[in-house]
Amino acid sequence: MEEGRREIVPMGAELERPILLLESGQDTVVDPDAAGELWAGVKDGLLERHRLAGFYHEVFHDLRRSEAERITEEWLAKVFPVQAGTKAQPAAMLN
Repeated sequence: MEEGRREIVPMGAELERPILLLESGQDTVVDPDAAGELWAGVKDGLLERHRLAGFYHEVFHDLRRSEAERITEEWLAKVFPVQAGTKAQPAAMLN
């Protein structure tokens, strides 16, 4: 595991696209704190990180998924604003 960590952690600085990270606060499958070193290396302004208290592993299947959906919708609107009178093609904006 240590070898994998040494390989992956520096990759945080290589990320160039906006990232929305929704972490389950009560996750029993993965430790949301374990990736902290990776996320710390991401360039300022690229990462929006939310720890959803009381959520379990799958945030979009949680009973309170509407909270995760709301955060996602707000993030998408901020990162991919639609200009009036245009047909948005968000996938094209990622290229």
